[in-house]
Amino acid sequence: MKKREYDFFRNKFGLSSIVISLILILLSLVAIGVVWAVVNGILEDASNEIGIEQFTISIDITKAYEYDGNVSVNLKRNVGSGEVVKIMFLLSDGENTESYTLESSLGELESKKFNIPVLQLNSSEIEEISVAAIFESSGGEETLGDILDTYTITEHYTEESIIVNEDGSEEIGGGSCTPNCAGLSCGPDPVCETSCGNCESGFSCSNGMCVSNSCVSNSNETTCGTSNCGTKLNNCGEVVNCGVCILGQTCKNNICSEITIINSGIVEELWPGDSGMYFGSSSLSKTTSYVGYYAKFPGSAETSCLLIVIHRFPVDGYSKSHVGFSFGTSLQVGDTYNIYSTIDGCSV
Repeated sequence: MKKREYDFFRNKFGLSSIVISLILILLSLVAIGVVWAVVNGILEDASNEIGIEQFTISIDITKAYEYDGNVSVNLKRNVGSGEVVKIMFLLSDGENTESYTLESSLGELESKKFNIPVLQLNSSEIEEISVAAIFESSGGEETLGDILDTYTITEHYTEESIIVNEDGSEEIGGGSCTPNCAGLSCGPDPVCETSCGNCESGFSCSNGMCVSNSCVSNSNETTCGTSNCGTKLNNCGEVVNCGVCILGQTCKNNICSEITIINSGIVEELWPGDSGMYFGSSSLSKTTSYVGYYAKFPGSAETSCLLIVIHRFPVDGYSKSHVGFSFGTSLQVGDTYNIYSTIDGCSV
């Protein structure tokens, strides 16, 4: 009898252990399902905001040159997924920048030529052009990607030098480059690299100047005169350093001048999400674009000086302007911002 009771309780105990194990397995599966649902939602939201296109789209600038107020640029897209809906071009003269956005697609391995009008800068002084792609994420939002390529412009042409073919395509005519020998008496010009002249016997070419082989250099004080920063050429064609500006100043035309803040205020909102790619503020101008200017955020976790590539004015029913960058930042709502016309302000 005792043995039967023992067997009964032993079997009952064994059965309970199995039931408990099954319940624990079911609870684990439910927990995994809940966690996956949450993670999947986060991933979907992130994919809508970021998108894999940022990391796979690749575009090269194969050629670029300036002519009569425009910059002609050839683009070639490499292999990589993602649909390009717009293309942004950034033009720089070495000190200031302006942007131009075109609604144009560019498929994989496709090449296209674009003519970009120079609206604010002096076209003959354009030194670089950069390109960035704007693509549509899976959530339907347009997203500006990083700068994909930058090209140094060394060729400047007149309108007469551009040959228009029967199919409407353009090409540069032979020998059409217009040299710029302003201020030079010898050596190559910086545009076409053609000779600006030769020096007489007993003279040598130094930085575009013909100087005597027995030239005696003027003192730095004589060469610099009233200039107190930057570099100048002395009477022998040698580069002379005229000084460095103190903190809070910038060097323009060899004269130190105070750096001024164009606009300042508080970051009141971020977009998209908390990415910090755009920020809005009621202090931002509603009439003047800050594209090509630089933003700094004193006391913020974002320590970089950021180039502004987009300025969006208020739309109907909305009161704030927004400015944006070509990548996400560490900005937070409540950060203070200052906007400067040149990058020198970021050293303050």
